[in-house]
Amino acid sequence: LVNMLIGHWRRREKYRWVYAAIGVICIRFYAFLTGLPVSVQRSALMFSLFVIGSATGNQQNTIHSVIASAFLLLLFNTLLLFDVGFQLSYAAVLGIIILQPKISNWFYSRYWFVQKCWEVCAVSIAAQLATLPFTMYYFGYFPVYFLVTNIIILPLTPLILILGLTGVAVYALSATVGVYFFTMLDYCLTALNIVMHWIASLPNVVIINGQISLLTAMLIAICVICLGIVVVYRQKRWFYSTLFSTIIVLVALIVERHLVLQKDELVIFKT
Repeated sequence: LVNMLIGHWRRREKYRWVYAAIGVICIRFYAFLTGLPVSVQRSALMFSLFVIGSATGNQQNTIHSVIASAFLLLLFNTLLLFDVGFQLSYAAVLGIIILQPKISNWFYSRYWFVQKCWEVCAVSIAAQLATLPFTMYYFGYFPVYFLVTNIIILPLTPLILILGLTGVAVYALSATVGVYFFTMLDYCLTALNIVMHWIASLPNVVIINGQISLLTAMLIAICVICLGIVVVYRQKRWFYSTLFSTIIVLVALIVERHLVLQKDELVIFKT
């Protein structure tokens, strides 16, 4: 939300730190507003340091800030390293920082709407690639329509936040006017749920392979790293490495799927 309103300040050297200060204050305010659960505390620290790092205008400083936030969190609670949310959050953020600028340069349109849609797609592709080993290992599926979903969700999210926060502030001053904001918020959430249910009803919405082994997840991670190097540095030898590792991953997935289908087991669900 802050980035949407004053994001252009990052490109002006004398306003960068003002942008960072406002961003950190808003992040902290939102964290207190949610009651400071552990997951929000983690995200607030990560994005606070991320905003401070991005204010320098140097990608390396941004990466160092994200890594520093992970180090501080692990310093207080080492077991966070095995937390799924921790792994997904940092993988997605690092993927966006490193890959998104390169992917975004693949396409340019002079039409504002088309360009913004592509920028959303670039963020989605970067985050999905970075988190792929974790989603396959922990959940055993790949979302096919993630681009369509994110193109719809990402523009609506700031609007929902604006309506919600503005509604709370206005309602404290005038309940009559505040109700109108909450009514618009309800319409947005209803529309979002309808779209999400429609996407979920589409055929082959996910590719399910079942939970994979740690070895296969590591092979997928190697494949993603090789692909990331190709995207960033465009070196031919890493392109061949990506192809080779992809073939190995596909073979591993086929073998694991075959072994699962051949195995008989009884599963009891506790209700």
